[in-house]
Amino acid sequence: MKRLLLIGGRGQMGRTFGEVLARHFAVDVLDLDNAAEREALLARADIVIVTVPLEIITEVIGALRGRLRPDALLADFASVKAPALAAMLAAHDGPVVGLHPMFGPGVKTLSGQAIVVCPGRTPAAAAALLEVFRAEGARLVECTASEHDHMMTVVQALRHFVTFSLGSFLAHEHVDVTRSLDFASPVYRLEIDMVSRLLAQDARLYVDIMLATPERRAMIQRLARHYSELAALVGAGDRAGLLAKFDAAEAQFAQEAERAMQESNELIAILAQRLQQSNRS
Repeated sequence: MKRLLLIGGRGQMGRTFGEVLARHFAVDVLDLDNAAEREALLARADIVIVTVPLEIITEVIGALRGRLRPDALLADFASVKAPALAAMLAAHDGPVVGLHPMFGPGVKTLSGQAIVVCPGRTPAAAAALLEVFRAEGARLVECTASEHDHMMTVVQALRHFVTFSLGSFLAHEHVDVTRSLDFASPVYRLEIDMVSRLLAQDARLYVDIMLATPERRAMIQRLARHYSELAALVGAGDRAGLLAKFDAAEAQFAQEAERAMQESNELIAILAQRLQQSNRS
């Protein structure tokens, strides 16, 4: 059985993947509490996955230079791929692959979850690890590091900012969120669930994701300016202007409309049924 080493394996994501990977590999963990074992653990690892906070990942990867077996596969779970992948290619002459699980540490299974794969060096060497993810039900999305980082500007940074902004504003306005749920449609409840879910997790993680690259910071600023433009139309009572903005957005989303309506209706029905059962109990 191949040996897999999780660097930062005591963290939330490390623990999540450790449980899954232990079904397929002999899993070791390297973290602050057993740093003295580093050389021995690195020397025997067939696969090394770095899963540490974004702000220290390139430093941790750089410290691996010359310490891995030449044929060992080096991978990472960073949410910003270009710098992490470049650091791995510089630190290790052997096989390299960049990975980004598109979910948080609270998941119980990889089934239906997306994992982004950014090839680095000797792609065939990553086949066994990727096959394990597929066997566990994960959906693999292959792309370059640059495409990943651009898409994450929208999929992660912008989305987290929108969710955080709503939560921050409701707090600023002293809205009684719990009471508001008594008046809520399932759609509003889902929105509040997403806000509450984000705010219940590690603030540093989400702040770092929003601040991670100049592209992310610039797009968030453009979003804020766009909000201001829409708010100005509202303030001016400009119905025609708002309808024009709505029509332009609707056209951009047209090809997703049917799928989105079907999926969201299914989610709403499930939530409505759950709330009905809760009210009866």
